[in-house]
Amino acid sequence: SEVIEKAQSLYKKNSCYSKLHFMVGDVSHLPFNDNFFDMILCESVLIFVSDKETAINEMFRVLKPFGYMGLNEIVANDSDYSLMQYFSRKEFLGYLINKNEFVELFNGHSVLLS
Repeated sequence: SEVIEKAQSLYKKNSCYSKLHFMVGDVSHLPFNDNFFDMILCESVLIFVSDKETAINEMFRVLKPFGYMGLNEIVANDSDYSLMQYFSRKEFLGYLINKNEFVELFNGHSVLLS
């Protein structure tokens, strides 16, 4: 896919390129065994996912015990109407949530949120 080709071209000159594997997948059904990764980095993905809870649970499934997960997501301040309106457009699937809703997604997981 075009996205994979772009990612490969960005990292091709990096010394770790031979250790990288690029693929397209579904964050709600990751094709990895339980406890597979030491670290997961997810940036600006969940805004495009309708079932965020399933996606987060799936990431925790493939994360090793005591592993690290970094999430960088856009969340709305309830008073920021322009941001809410912008991300409610159909190309963003209208899945923007506020900070409290985002934090609630982690109930039941032993995590440190900052």
